[in-house]
Amino acid sequence: QTRLAHALGHELFDALQIGVRTGSIGGLLSTSLGLGGMAGMWLLIRDTLALSGFGSGAAIVSFYLRVGGGIFSKGADIGADLVGEVEEHREEEDGRIFQLQQSMANLEAHRKDRERKGLDGDDEDMMDQLRKMESEMQDIASQLHPIDYLDAVGENICDVSGTCADLFESMVLILSTCAIIGTKGSPVPHF
Repeated sequence: QTRLAHALGHELFDALQIGVRTGSIGGLLSTSLGLGGMAGMWLLIRDTLALSGFGSGAAIVSFYLRVGGGIFSKGADIGADLVGEVEEHREEEDGRIFQLQQSMANLEAHRKDRERKGLDGDDEDMMDQLRKMESEMQDIASQLHPIDYLDAVGENICDVSGTCADLFESMVLILSTCAIIGTKGSPVPHF
């Protein structure tokens, strides 16, 4: 989370790379655990009907992962709500951010108006104003309360754990069902 937040402050492409790489780790890990567990179980037991128990177990594990992620997210959300000064601080931040956004929109409208009229010049002054506003935005972002970060991390954990749990459950249930149905049609080869 910290690496991603830091990368977002510098370069969007780097932040996207970090996000995709970390997300793919969860996806690949959940599917490979399901496939590896099923393959290991089949090699040890050699009974495809036992895979139905493995599928049921995957569904239960998936349920608890989703519930655990939801509990973590809700706990972080409640913690953020219990801190009274965060709300006052947030309203103050929102007002400052809104003012900066309005100023940026006004500058852009002024620039387009000058461009439409064919007037050149004053671009350097406008760029200086934009740089000031950008540094103000960075100051506002650096003053965020730590509970805001906790709330965002809680939501992220809920989303990631829920998605990976669903992926794991779906993978195991599909593969075990296919194996069980497949063995009904033809015998399972033994090596």
